Amino acid sequence: LTLLISCSEVLFEQNVHHVYKQLKRQHLQDDSSLNTAEKQRILFDLIQRICSPNRTSIVGLPDITLYPGQSIFEICCHHKVITDYFPLHDYEHLQNLRSNYCQFFSHNIDYVRNYFGEMIGFYFAFLNYYRDMFCVASIVYLFCWLLQVPNELYTIIICFGSFIFIKMWKRYAKRLAFDWGTIDLIELEKARPAFRSKGMRIDPTTEQMVPYYPLTKTWCKEYFISVPFVIICLCLSFELMCLYFDCEDWMAIHYNANPSILNFIFCFMPSIVYAVIVMFMNHLYILAATKLNNYENHKTQESHENHLIVKLVLFEFFNNFICLFYIAFYMNDMEMLRYVSFSFSFGFLA
Repeated sequence: LTLLISCSEVLFEQNVHHVYKQLKRQHLQDDSSLNTAEKQRILFDLIQRICSPNRTSIVGLPDITLYPGQSIFEICCHHKVITDYFPLHDYEHLQNLRSNYCQFFSHNIDYVRNYFGEMIGFYFAFLNYYRDMFCVASIVYLFCWLLQVPNELYTIIICFGSFIFIKMWKRYAKRLAFDWGTIDLIELEKARPAFRSKGMRIDPTTEQMVPYYPLTKTWCKEYFISVPFVIICLCLSFELMCLYFDCEDWMAIHYNANPSILNFIFCFMPSIVYAVIVMFMNHLYILAATKLNNYENHKTQESHENHLIVKLVLFEFFNNFICLFYIAFYMNDMEMLRYVSFSFSFGFLA
């Protein structure tokens, strides 16, 4: 099923000030000041602002719960009800872009920005800048090759040129940002699709109704549930390491008492089993940490990902490398460190 969404000129005029309030562009009075990218941004903002004021479900999909203030469009994308969305090309403006930008010597980047937006505009601006500077570097290299300049001097020239390249690009990028009105633009993060709100309230920055969830509840979940859970997992990992050392000592004593090829092979079994258990624990912890992070109910996607990264990195680093650090810095046994490293490598390959 394909759905085509259009927007009237009156609706553009009514919402242009809301979308560009953070740019302080209140001088816009009509649609004639808007380019193609800005019209698409306004229309997409209108679609995203369609939300449910109360807790309900999507018509025809009772299993999908809508919380107050949750964007219907984003929740449909999250559950794959909407598989894809994209703006249609304006062939008149596209032909104008081809005739004015796609030239051999002259490349007016403003045409790209007006049609595709600032992000794509900066991308093509950097490509043009990189091409020009690469041509300059090629000419410098050609002269150095013809004049047989020593490699040391050429290296110094390249290092100095790299410094100039970065500084000039920063200056050029700031000029473009000033011309396009994005030099002080900060994009405010919206609530992620899986955010479960308790109600709606007015945001002091945008003066719009936004979904709300008490931050104290999120903090309580973090410090009274997540933190103890991570500490318990770290303690279990440490106890598993101690059990592994006990098994290693027992196998070494058994081998010294009854040396044989079979007992020599069995000496590697604790390390192999420990390596397999470590991988299995990592997998279980990822599942548990993901569910726990969803339970904390972070509002923005960035906050959600940052808390998940802290949980995963802390445990996986401790679980994977505590044994090696313990042997190297506490036991100071380099011979055992080499033996355990070899055994772990064999266990992970197995």
